[in-house]
Amino acid sequence: MQIRTAKTGTSRRMKHLPILDHHVLNEEDEDSSNNDDFNARFGPSTPIFRNASKHQKEVTIRGEKYATRCVYNYEDRYRFSRILNACDLVFDSHFESGNLFSAHRVSFGDSRDMDKRQHEYDLELHHDIHSAGHIQWFYFSCANTLSGRGIKFNITNFAKTDSLYNYGMKLLFYSEKSVKEEGVGWRRTGNCIQYYPSSKKNNKQHHTLTFTHTFEHSDDRCYFCCSFPYTYTMLQKYLDSVENKSHTGFVFRRTLLCNTLGGNRCDCITITESTKSLIELQRRAGVVITARVHPGEANASWICHGIINFLTGYSKEAKDLRRRFVFKICPMLNPDGVINGNYRCSLAGVDLNRRWNDPDLNLHPTVHWTKRMVCRFQKCRTILTVCDIHGHSRREGLFLY
Repeated sequence: MQIRTAKTGTSRRMKHLPILDHHVLNEEDEDSSNNDDFNARFGPSTPIFRNASKHQKEVTIRGEKYATRCVYNYEDRYRFSRILNACDLVFDSHFESGNLFSAHRVSFGDSRDMDKRQHEYDLELHHDIHSAGHIQWFYFSCANTLSGRGIKFNITNFAKTDSLYNYGMKLLFYSEKSVKEEGVGWRRTGNCIQYYPSSKKNNKQHHTLTFTHTFEHSDDRCYFCCSFPYTYTMLQKYLDSVENKSHTGFVFRRTLLCNTLGGNRCDCITITESTKSLIELQRRAGVVITARVHPGEANASWICHGIINFLTGYSKEAKDLRRRFVFKICPMLNPDGVINGNYRCSLAGVDLNRRWNDPDLNLHPTVHWTKRMVCRFQKCRTILTVCDIHGHSRREGLFLY
């Protein structure tokens, strides 16, 4: 089945972004209990936190004598691919949810520059489209790796004053060769992880995330990410697969809530048990679940994915819930932000979670139509709960509104 194309909706990105193999969910991946293949794509049970329970105050200062050389720029990546040195990493973020803006190789003017086993790079991330900040999500790739080479990465323009990286959290890493040769996909990585105040730009204090990583394979393409990515294309492929299955005994209806500013689809899912009695159906209470209004909170999509998976299953608990309730689920309220690698904002450059009181039909269509859907839903049945799933960069787990 052809997957609906993800549209960036802005001239600051490519019109359509490439789909990566490790983004697409296979049908056999839908059940997380399905053995090794799920772990290969989305990571084995590697620990999220390393041994660190308090803020690391010791920050490594590299001194004043150093220079940087640009090796990647999002807007002109092809020029840099022609002038790189043989040992330079080849960076990229021209894919869904990628947001690396530039990369600079650090030079010290001494013997450290001749060490082929240890390199250092300063990275800068895109701010959210049409905004001046909101930088906390990151997702990029690098190629031309050398086995055993250690790399120090400095992501220099984060916005928040603190992070779970100071309390032991690791970042995510994916190696294409590890998948092919070892069957190991996304996993936690990072050594010497520090998050600390750095430079000021336009009177705004930025913060830097520093970590080191040693590559296991030569000529590999690797990906680094803030958390397990869950893209718009993954959602569309998953909903397509669920929609095309036979649903014995229950209703699964997928409707178009609205189109976004970028022209992408925002879905609304209805799930309940089949019944011939209209009175019984009307007596069922309603439950509304939404997720991913903030595009950088990918864990919210994984939770929502699991909820849909459970409610469309045939366990006794799922059947009982479907007999008692009618579920309305909007699994991705900010598709444009997810596609473009934003952390918090929509294509309009605003936080949609701050627009519920008075959403504009043209600027905030997903919030406007979600609110309309809830109002209509409320007219025909009692709504037990409206649940909005979120994640947080400074708190463990997730939280719900």
